[in-house]
Amino acid sequence: MNLPLAVVAEFWGIPFLENVRHFSTLQAAIGSSLIFIAWGVGGLVIGYLSDVVKKRCIFLTTGSAVSLLFALIFLYVPQLSVLTVYVSLFFCGFFAS
Repeated sequence: MNLPLAVVAEFWGIPFLENVRHFSTLQAAIGSSLIFIAWGVGGLVIGYLSDVVKKRCIFLTTGSAVSLLFALIFLYVPQLSVLTVYVSLFFCGFFAS
């Protein structure tokens, strides 16, 4: 799940947000950066929780499914506000970690 999300965030994220969502360059860069920030935060939180629960498989499968859900919202729901796109990108990265 990490490689496709990294490719989207690094290569296609900013042009997609500028051309499809009509974001400014700054807004698109912030949105793309939120994925990486969420990876850092999510890695700490989900890593800690999986150590406490001692069941990593649950976190991997659930995280992948939830990340996919937020990615689909980001890609296919029309007329999203900037805040909604930011939240979707953040949670996509958070649960992918």
